[in-house]
Amino acid sequence: MIPPEHAKPPRGSARGLSRAWEGVRLWVDGAHAPAENMARDRALLAAASDPGFAPVLRLFRFAPHGITLGHAQAPERELDLERCRRDGVPWAVRPTGGRAIFHAEEWT
Repeated sequence: MIPPEHAKPPRGSARGLSRAWEGVRLWVDGAHAPAENMARDRALLAAASDPGFAPVLRLFRFAPHGITLGHAQAPERELDLERCRRDGVPWAVRPTGGRAIFHAEEWT
């Protein structure tokens, strides 16, 4: 799920970037359904515990538009699940906290 080039830090220094961004990988991941986006976020979070893992800035969109919930939110309490199903609104739970977010036209 995580591209192999993200597994190891790059060699050399990043020209023209501040040291804070040195070694950070940019992953422009495109658009995915909410469940796939959250699966990719969980995989990055799990991989980040490896001391040799290079930091990743992942940019992505949602297609189709959908909802994400914070990890502590209960979908059956926060969402009208029947209406989501009926209207074709996909949803997923984030590996991080926060409240419900409807994702439409943004890059995140």
